Amino acid sequence: DYVIRMLVDIVSKGGNLLLNVGPSPEGTIGPHETKALEETGRWLEKYGEAIYGTTASPFRYLPFHGRCTVKGNTLYAIVFTWPKDRQIVLPGLKNAIRGVRLLGDADANLSAMKSADLSFASPVTRWDVEVKLPNKAPDDIASVVAIDLDSAPAIEGFVACPQPRFDGTINLPIIFGDLRGRHGQQIRVESADGEVHAGNWTNKHDYITWELTSF
Repeated sequence: DYVIRMLVDIVSKGGNLLLNVGPSPEGTIGPHETKALEETGRWLEKYGEAIYGTTASPFRYLPFHGRCTVKGNTLYAIVFTWPKDRQIVLPGLKNAIRGVRLLGDADANLSAMKSADLSFASPVTRWDVEVKLPNKAPDDIASVVAIDLDSAPAIEGFVACPQPRFDGTINLPIIFGDLRGRHGQQIRVESADGEVHAGNWTNKHDYITWELTSF
């Protein structure tokens, strides 16, 4: 899961992944590396449409645990943690929706609709796209929702910075934070029972930053 999600993360930022393995003196690849390569290959056979030939995500942050890639007029939402409310939100997506698909499950029942965000955190009305998902994720590591649009994805009006609540408190969601550390960084975004958190935080030099704003 770590290799597949690392691949998705890098591609969503417009990069390419060079994955190194260390062969034995006899030139063989060990079972751990072999398993990672084979399982990543099987995932790509099923979901490679969302990886090969794509460009970077138009979003800096997403309000769900996952990443996005783009190919032409199709936006791919690659979901790591299936949300408890069976919904993902694509904030500020201006395009008209032509269709929504769940890769690997042609019979899945999905729907997408535009909704207005009138929350305190937004200084202006912003139209989001809400995608209703099936009850169960088709893939435990990363499931892919393809949103077919009328044109290349266009985003506006999304403020991902945490906002002060009316009582003055501030909630700092891990999905809106930037994980930082020196070489050998250990901290990463993980999930358990549908809850997303910072995990593997064993290096004392690792930390998280958030950008804050107020209106």
